[in-house]
Amino acid sequence: LGGGCTVPVAAYAQVDGASIAISSMAALADGSQVFRTSTTAPVGDPESAGRDAAQALADAGVTVEETHPNCLDNIWDRTNAFYSADGGDQIKRALERVGTTEAHQLTKETIESQGHHAESVADLAETLVWVDGFRREMLAFLSEYDAILCPGHSHPAMEHGRSNDDEFYRGYLYTMAYNLTGWPGTIVRVGTAPEGLPIGAQLVAAPWREDISLSLAAQVESALGGWQPPPN
Repeated sequence: LGGGCTVPVAAYAQVDGASIAISSMAALADGSQVFRTSTTAPVGDPESAGRDAAQALADAGVTVEETHPNCLDNIWDRTNAFYSADGGDQIKRALERVGTTEAHQLTKETIESQGHHAESVADLAETLVWVDGFRREMLAFLSEYDAILCPGHSHPAMEHGRSNDDEFYRGYLYTMAYNLTGWPGTIVRVGTAPEGLPIGAQLVAAPWREDISLSLAAQVESALGGWQPPPN
């Protein structure tokens, strides 16, 4: 922001268990406009864990390049539109087919959330056009690589029952993007957060190349220790 001691900018961080909440503020010099934002992130260091996974592959002779597909902008809204287009009817029908009369609370929350984002036929058609374009751009990106290494989630493992919480839900974009492409992916443990919870990394390969995804994941798992029992 180019601010100094005379510019109204501020940041405040507070640690709560395994998470750190960060609030920030910036304002015009005369105070006529104030901008505030806040976010929550894990106390652990998933970025370092991801780099450890990349280094493990490099040590095994794999060429590793840091980059990302440019078509991931606005994917959150588009992905939600795709999965919520039917307002949760597909999930409800699946539950009915198997005779489920009482769904898990997380499933109920998902159905309720999708019910708020149901689309018209015209909107769904537009979303499907976007999905085709997204898949085409992703394939063009992957044509220069054998696989993609990325986080499995933006947080370490969370407590059971909290996966739909606002602070965690957007972290699933790392898997949702590749669910949308239909590509094979493997997630392995690559590090441990301070509270002992695992940090995962995801290895995604091209369509029908599960062998590449599993082979690279096995290499990372072997180098970094893989699954470990939780602390007592």
